[in-house]
Amino acid sequence: EPLDAGELSLAALTHHISIAPGKMFSTGENWSRFFRFNTAWQWGEREEQAVKQLGKLIQERL
Repeated sequence: EPLDAGELSLAALTHHISIAPGKMFSTGENWSRFFRFNTAWQWGEREEQAVKQLGKLIQERL
């Protein structure tokens, strides 16, 4: 079953990680398994840990 980015977004928020589910950028359901992750700030330990945690959350849902 494909990843539900909306559900992933809610799970990520519990870890203070914000992602934008693909549905936010489309009127169709075709993008429900995609998300956007903003990396427009300076990269550091906090961002690296957030990406690792996001990876764990994704693995749990696949």
